[in-house]
Amino acid sequence: MSDFSKTTKKDFELFKSECKRWIDVFNLRSWRNEIGIAKLEGRHGQCEIHYEARLLQVIISDTLPIENRERFIIETAFHEVFEGGVLGRIRFLAEDREFSQIEFDSEIHAIVNRCQHIMLPLRTRGKGK
Repeated sequence: MSDFSKTTKKDFELFKSECKRWIDVFNLRSWRNEIGIAKLEGRHGQCEIHYEARLLQVIISDTLPIENRERFIIETAFHEVFEGGVLGRIRFLAEDREFSQIEFDSEIHAIVNRCQHIMLPLRTRGKGK
């Protein structure tokens, strides 16, 4: 298991930069976007979408793994922006349907993880990372 340490200002700046990158890529600039840091129990990132207010909130934990930290921050930013900004509409609509929330959340995370493994290599192509 990885050791953890407090999220630094540099970590948070990287997270914000990566969130803004993916907000641009997914054309979410017309939404209000709030990027923050908070104590999160049992997770490293969180997104909340307020569809009718067109607000996307993306949060990173105040503690992060020490090992592969930069990569972890980059992946967390992608994951949370994609989950909230891209898939948020699906979540909003499904809340009024008869889906099992557990099954629905599991499927959302499966889609995010598949896309993450496809799209993140495009970000670093040609940069030697």
